[in-house]
Amino acid sequence: MKKKLKIGIFGSTGYTGLKLIDLILERDDLEIVFIGSEQHKGEKFSKLFPNYQNRINLNFSGLNKDFIGNLDKDKVDFVFFATPNGVCFQYAPSLIARGIHVIDLSADYRFRDIKTYADWYGSNRTDLEANQSAIYGLVEFNHQAITLKAQDISQGVLIGNPGCYTTASILALAPLLKYDSDNLDLDSIIIDGKSGISGAGRKAEIKLLFSELNDSCSPYNLGGKHRHIPELEMFFSDIAQKRCGIVFSPHLIPMTQGLLVTCYVKTKSKKIDIGELKNFYRETYQNFPLNYILEDGVYPQTAWAVNSNRSYIQIDFDESKSTLIITCAIDNLVKGAGGQGLQNLDLIANAG
Repeated sequence: MKKKLKIGIFGSTGYTGLKLIDLILERDDLEIVFIGSEQHKGEKFSKLFPNYQNRINLNFSGLNKDFIGNLDKDKVDFVFFATPNGVCFQYAPSLIARGIHVIDLSADYRFRDIKTYADWYGSNRTDLEANQSAIYGLVEFNHQAITLKAQDISQGVLIGNPGCYTTASILALAPLLKYDSDNLDLDSIIIDGKSGISGAGRKAEIKLLFSELNDSCSPYNLGGKHRHIPELEMFFSDIAQKRCGIVFSPHLIPMTQGLLVTCYVKTKSKKIDIGELKNFYRETYQNFPLNYILEDGVYPQTAWAVNSNRSYIQIDFDESKSTLIITCAIDNLVKGAGGQGLQNLDLIANAG
């Protein structure tokens, strides 16, 4: 029988961490060996979350240098950070140096340029070498780099897992940028996003209360203020091999899970062969069959993607406005977070 991979999780009390735990418990090839939280150190996990009784018999470990300093490859294979931004980069360098793989679900390792991270997230960084080694973990487009890195056994692999909005937006637009970026107005990209309330995190704020959000929909961080903008512009500019400008407008809607983006891009020509373009999308995702390109007239629904790594994509063209309209639905907690993290784990584990 194949040996189970040993998994450690920091940041297990938020929606992302809890969903990651659920996904791991569904698999018989993975074993959770510690669950870390400095706030709840020493407490029984199932006391805080009684629905895990008889499934997880662990006390919270501390999230500190003493605990992390005692970890090695014999104790844990993968460590997930589902922590707030600014936590993972304090510990990841020492973990990967000991051969432990790190998958960061926060924003700490999504940017090659640490200055960009500092400008948007406000943390000063000294982990330049670790950041340089990190791979942006969108498996559909970086699977080869992840696999190649995993074959280097001199240190652990460090993955910067993409954000939920960025995952859906890239799945929707990256094939188009690869298909014919010269025919696009790359400063015209507009991404209108709508996410379930879990995307705002598990915290006590008046604006997130049921009575405030129920029967309502509201935008936030408009006017170029959202932190996913530099992440998207970096990835799209790499794909197109030229600068891309993004207008991004996120919204919270009254559902727990799910995320939908509608993307608009101006074209330079008045004619687009949608059938040919859809075939290119299907070819792009042929080795990733959980990404579905829908038939004409069928539009993505977030309910189809909930609790899965599936995405649903539709492509339309408004000839009168020379505008492509591409929609994509995913689950913000699964494909947009923990589920994609496990896809990265599988790539690393199978690289040898």
